[in-house]
Formats: sequence, C-alpha cells, structure tokens
Amino acid sequence: GKYFDLRANDILELMVLVSDTSKVVPVAYLSKGTIDQAYLAFRLALSDIFSSDREKLPIIMDEIFAQYDDNRVETALNMFRELSEERQIFLFTCKEREVEIAKEVFKDNLNLILLP
Repeated sequence: GKYFDLRANDILELMVLVSDTSKVVPVAYLSKGTIDQAYLAFRLALSDIFSSDREKLPIIMDEIFAQYDDNRVETALNMFRELSEERQIFLFTCKEREVEIAKEVFKDNLNLILLP
C-alpha cells in the first residue's frame, strides 16, 4: 500500500507513485524486494498485453523470490493461485521455503516436480 501506479517510460525504466505524496520515484531507489515486486508486476502486465484477445500466455518464472521475505512470497503465490485459474504458471526454485509456502497456498492444485 506504500506505492501505487507502476509506470514505465519509453526506455522501460520503471517508476512508482508514493501513496501519501503522489511523488514519482524510480524503482531503483526502493528496496531490493520492492524492486523485484515492481518487475514482477511489469512482467505480468506485459503478459496480459500480449495475450489480450487471445489464449492467455503461460507465466514462466525462475528464482523470482530471491529478495522476498516470507510475507511477500505468500502474497505473490496467492496471486499466482488466482492467475492459475486462467493460465498456466511455471515456477522454478531451489529453495525449500517457496516449496513449503506453495504447498500451503495451492493445496491439492499444485504439481510439484523435484529434480535430483
């Protein structure tokens, strides 16, 4: 709730509006976890643009939660659970933390593949 209205300029630099001041801030000045959240939101928005009137594109993510705390991981996975009703979500991770949170969030709607 601290930031809203993610924007990208012509060279795809991301900026957010600060909720209480409406000041435009480049995401480079935010915490690493917030920067990663902004880029995730940007990727999802681009995915929606590219699949606007067609079949929804699958979302493929690799190690996107490296800078996230547990609350951010759970929030993102809940969002992915909702998105999974209309498109496929592929999430690659080497961290047990994300696997355990995904099991809680997705329950029986999770296809987990463990590689040796």
